[in-house]
Amino acid sequence: MILNPSPDARLGISGTGGALFVKADTTVQSRVAFSSSPGFVQFVDVEGDGVWEFLNRGGGGWQDASLLDRAGRVVWTCGGMPGVDDMAAGDLDGDGVLDFVVGFNGSGGVRRLDKSGAQKWQVPDGNVWHVEVVDADGDGKPEVVHSNAGGEITVRDQTGKVLGRSNPGAYFSDFSLCRWPNHDGRKYPVSAEDDKVRIFDYDGKAIAQFDAPDAGTLGHAHGTVVRLRDGDLPNFAVIVAFQNWHVSILYVYATDRKLAFQEVIADTCNSVLALPREGSEIEDLLVGGTGKVWKFSAAAQSDARDPAAVPQLVPDEAGGNSPGTPDK
Repeated sequence: MILNPSPDARLGISGTGGALFVKADTTVQSRVAFSSSPGFVQFVDVEGDGVWEFLNRGGGGWQDASLLDRAGRVVWTCGGMPGVDDMAAGDLDGDGVLDFVVGFNGSGGVRRLDKSGAQKWQVPDGNVWHVEVVDADGDGKPEVVHSNAGGEITVRDQTGKVLGRSNPGAYFSDFSLCRWPNHDGRKYPVSAEDDKVRIFDYDGKAIAQFDAPDAGTLGHAHGTVVRLRDGDLPNFAVIVAFQNWHVSILYVYATDRKLAFQEVIADTCNSVLALPREGSEIEDLLVGGTGKVWKFSAAAQSDARDPAAVPQLVPDEAGGNSPGTPDK
């Protein structure tokens, strides 16, 4: 993937004001300023041509979603009442071009848009809190997966037809996707509820569960596996953000799934990324916050094989605007 407009940059960081492209030493190579003030932004390659565009996922029912071009200009906007909760992108029909799926608040349901923002279909559902496009059944083709007012995991095909619904027990609302149990694993939903972080399959079964003290019920979880020590199995790291209180909690789990590290961050942190060190199997953990990116790395210990190694916080204000979203 070419990180436009600087192909030698290693890391892209998006925020509400624009995007930065930086080298491994955090030297800023180039910047893109956004013409609007989006909510939560992710990098996307709409036409598979190796050029980044920017997906504005919206503002949780209060802000429209949109697509921005490589220069940060708005291409199209999707919104109106009853309000966009979330928008995701993926190639649903296998034509090499991204489709966009929007989840609406209230009775707005789920809508599929093409690359120009034109609506292809709309199906009913209530309070579609979060939506993703992901291969849910392992057949190599993506489906639409979303939550709803009933706390259900809903899987739909490319036409919007429901393929399955399940109730995972804990209320399923805000979630994200992470690979499990390693970087080569499939993508599964991860969420935080009732002081637990859980990874679910698409039938609503918890395939992994972790204690998350003080995570409560209103946080949005993002997780990643991360190899903190050479030769060890990967750890699992989760950042749980509480938008209403502008605070987040970082949890890092040992290979036995026990909590090894917990840090409260006085910021809304909506992204976490395992970044490989050059020439090494070891990875650093990046957490994106308001105008900065924190880097966590394994602390030195006498037993370097200890899977419960405690990471050490290394401040790294690489730049960006809230919320910083690192993306390789």
